[in-house]
Amino acid sequence: MTIPPVKQFDLLCENCGYVLSGLDRDGACPECGRPIAQSLPSARTLVFGASSSVSWLSLTRELMIRPDRALPRLRIDVKAARAFGLRTNVTVAFMTALGTVTIWRVRGDERPDGVLAFISTIFAALPLMFGIALITFVGLLVMRLIALKFVRELLPLRPRKLPEAVSRVVVDHCTLAWFPGTLLLASWNTLWGAVAYARTDGLVPCFWSIGCVAIGALSLVFWAVCVVLMARRFRFANAPGAY
Repeated sequence: MTIPPVKQFDLLCENCGYVLSGLDRDGACPECGRPIAQSLPSARTLVFGASSSVSWLSLTRELMIRPDRALPRLRIDVKAARAFGLRTNVTVAFMTALGTVTIWRVRGDERPDGVLAFISTIFAALPLMFGIALITFVGLLVMRLIALKFVRELLPLRPRKLPEAVSRVVVDHCTLAWFPGTLLLASWNTLWGAVAYARTDGLVPCFWSIGCVAIGALSLVFWAVCVVLMARRFRFANAPGAY
């Protein structure tokens, strides 16, 4: 059966995309047999926020470890998604800054002598760390705006463009895709710092820079792929107000 043209707020079957508007909510989808009640916006119960028992850590764990179970339950809530994405971006920014600054400050002839000296070196690097974190955070916000424009206007999904609320939920929760790159960068910085103790020539900063650029490029590709895949997964998702 061909899926008919749909309007922005038509209720769709979240399994096959069939238009359910006007049908009995106690019935089933004529196309695939899925209960209509399971496609209602109220059927999605997983949401992050002050009014929810789901914490940032628990939702992160659910989405990263069991996405096949978490995504169908993820509520289309723009405010909660924005708060989740903001917290994730702040965490990624400070993880990136901490790893970079720690290794940078202890390289070569700046190696601290003892634990107290190491701690004082880290405190001395705090302004630099906050600067790197701010630059990283702004960069993540810019990528978010680009992704919203792409998902909302350019991504060829059928049978309709993603509603604004769904687009925002997709992009804000895909901020988790930056975590693997952040952890990989931290591992690379640790390796570079260990090598820097043994060598002080110019090759170490050169290889470190090349590695950071490569990790950044891989992280960007991975994040973009996750955005596209999640947008396709949510192409039939019903935002609040669908009827």
